[in-house]
Amino acid sequence: MNHLKFSSIFPLIIASSHAAVVWSDDLSAYSDGDPITGATAVGDGTWNNNGNIAANASGQLLATSDGGRDSVQIDSNTAVQCGVMSFDLAFLGDSTTPPETDNFFFQLTEGGRSTTANPISGFANTVDAGNHNISTDATAPSNLKYFFNTTATAYDYVGPDSTTYSINPGTYHYWVDTTRVNGNGTSTTNGTATPSQVSTIVTNMFNGQNGESWVYDNFVMDDLSVAHVPEPSSTMALAVSLLGLGFIRRRK
Repeated sequence: MNHLKFSSIFPLIIASSHAAVVWSDDLSAYSDGDPITGATAVGDGTWNNNGNIAANASGQLLATSDGGRDSVQIDSNTAVQCGVMSFDLAFLGDSTTPPETDNFFFQLTEGGRSTTANPISGFANTVDAGNHNISTDATAPSNLKYFFNTTATAYDYVGPDSTTYSINPGTYHYWVDTTRVNGNGTSTTNGTATPSQVSTIVTNMFNGQNGESWVYDNFVMDDLSVAHVPEPSSTMALAVSLLGLGFIRRRK
């Protein structure tokens, strides 16, 4: 009789913590000055940009505000209910005198970009380069992560600081590198509802800003609903049960 080995089962528990990449774009397919038009690395996504948005010589997305509505939008054909949106970001400064505000608006939503003051459901916040310690070096950008949950169940995830966190229903967590800037943030501040799922990512420089330059790279959308991290008590109970099962079968 084959004996059941605990070591042969435990890796299956660990493997369940891997997320599934829905789509990504590392911008490597673009040359200097090219318009950014489609997610190319994994999955199926479409760019819908407005303003001075183009690839630079380093294979990154360069957005320079011209005082109007400058935005970067990505629409995925695969929607996610519990996931993480991540990208690299650097603030290259403001060419105006005196300098204007160094921030932009970010939103995770479904179905497209708003044309007025955020009337669509979504998770949103304003990223401030100074207050949030955003890198000013395009060769060493900050990594931003937005963990979001549109389901009715709290989910656990392992954060960039290697600690496990729980994200409540209808909320998001915003990280800059290994610092959690926002915990359990809710939907947009004008009272719109939490989206039922997320398929659209929008970053927006505010009207009136002029001369600011931002660099983006390595956009990745992960689905965490297939990668729920069990609470420690649940994991321990399962481990003990499997160990006991192995012991019983060995005695037989």
